[in-house]
Amino acid sequence: TRALLLSRLRGSVAVMDRYSYCQYAEIIARGGRFERLARALFGVFPAPDRTFFLAITPDEANTRIERRATDSEDIHYLARFDAAYRGLPEAATFEFVDANRSPEVIQKDLLSRI
Repeated sequence: TRALLLSRLRGSVAVMDRYSYCQYAEIIARGGRFERLARALFGVFPAPDRTFFLAITPDEANTRIERRATDSEDIHYLARFDAAYRGLPEAATFEFVDANRSPEVIQKDLLSRI
């Protein structure tokens, strides 16, 4: 809320890491309870002008999580989370970016799209 409000007041661009879509996907991946409530609460926020979806396979996501060694995720949850994101009605507006590549290649791809 703060970042969006400040960007509006300053006339600047707000770049968000995740957004309400992340919450919807997480709720769906965990069974879908409260999705309508979340949509009602987050519905006050404007739709983003652009959404880049960094698409990564659950296996690669799990490999990177394990490499970080700061947390862990169940591979089955990662697969449900990915499917939930892709199943969102808003997913039709996402710009999909192959995130299975190196960070340098992903960055170059994103910069060329911006």
